[in-house]
Amino acid sequence: MTTTAPARQYAPERITPVPQINGFTEPGFEAVRAAFEENFRSRGETSASVCVYKDGRPVVDLWGGSWQEDSVGLVFSATKGLTAVAALMLVQSGQLEVDAPVAQYWPEFAAAGKQAVTVRQLLCHQAGLVGFSRVMMMKDMRAWDPLIEDLGAQAPGWEPGSGFGYHALTFGWLVGEVIRRITGLKPGEYLRKHVCEPNDLDIWIGLPPEQRHKFAPIEQNFDRTEEEDHGYSELIPELFKFLPASAQTPGGQRLAQKLAKSPLRRMQELGTVSQLKKNGERYSDTQRAFLTFFGTLDDLNTPGGQNFEMPAGNGICSARSMAKFYALVTGQTGAAPLLSPGLIDQARTQQARGIDRVLLSERAWGLGFMLPEQTHVGVWAPTAFGHYGNGGGTGMTDPENGFSFGYVAKRITPMSNPRRPSALIKAVYESI
Repeated sequence: MTTTAPARQYAPERITPVPQINGFTEPGFEAVRAAFEENFRSRGETSASVCVYKDGRPVVDLWGGSWQEDSVGLVFSATKGLTAVAALMLVQSGQLEVDAPVAQYWPEFAAAGKQAVTVRQLLCHQAGLVGFSRVMMMKDMRAWDPLIEDLGAQAPGWEPGSGFGYHALTFGWLVGEVIRRITGLKPGEYLRKHVCEPNDLDIWIGLPPEQRHKFAPIEQNFDRTEEEDHGYSELIPELFKFLPASAQTPGGQRLAQKLAKSPLRRMQELGTVSQLKKNGERYSDTQRAFLTFFGTLDDLNTPGGQNFEMPAGNGICSARSMAKFYALVTGQTGAAPLLSPGLIDQARTQQARGIDRVLLSERAWGLGFMLPEQTHVGVWAPTAFGHYGNGGGTGMTDPENGFSFGYVAKRITPMSNPRRPSALIKAVYESI
């Protein structure tokens, strides 16, 4: 029996003192600092960092709250932008063709009628493989192969190319396995070797133990605001459709968080498995994308949730390194760009736009990158591309306007509108 969730009760906006802000802002970019301070004052920020690269150097490099100069944090789905760059670097080197069948690189993928699915369709969330056929646990994710075998054996949920839906986690393993088949390296390993280590970037997909001292744990905000929910009014109720109404309340979510840290976690896991067995045939694309694995956001605060590769979601970095990464992609640092201008134009050419089958709101996609659309990244200029993540972590660049941007935050409101980074990016455009 499906229980209808009660009307959402939003937390009131609060005005809080601004903590000490460290770092620098070059003349002309004072509006970015003002927006950063306002995030702390009225948008629920507790600790964060922001960096803007322009003309080959950082012109904004700020951190505040408990954040230190070398702190790094989770950027969730902004990781997809990193993975997309790794794939496109292989396109540039001639090792990968975006319109080639995935099975050309990953032969087992041809099973269940997927022989014609292309790499382009993987990058554009058009492959119809948004979830798994069974509940995947953290041990499966760490092992990699169980997920690859499951995705390789699946039939698509829709005719590939006929529509698109956010491959929230599967994107990373789908694109990541193509990268691995070609190079022998997973995406994080490939980027460390070819981009991050040569350029001294604090970016990891799979955090090494010796770097853990830099990590700033995330904290969840359960008290949502109406502004944060803008654009997600259909998605959130869909996720809770088969759960009690109490599970959608802040109290219910806090209880679930406590249980996941207790010896009762196994009961939660078995409950997730039971739900899939009971309702899996009725699962929508939204539910399949988010409910066919068991892992918590708090898992990602632990070494066990960080030291393996989840190429769609557990990237860890500093805002400074994220901004420099995108500056390297487009050649804004003065070095040869990681991607040629022609390939960048392909990457940010719109491949799909409309109502996303998973997120249930408007999205626009390039080759692995989010493109400007009104609801969620409406402040981006048409020339910009990048990716944001759960709670707001963001990496993006605008070659024509000559800047790249990184933002990482400690406090996240899951499945929320990226209003804090959007305020910062809006201020960057006002400053250039």
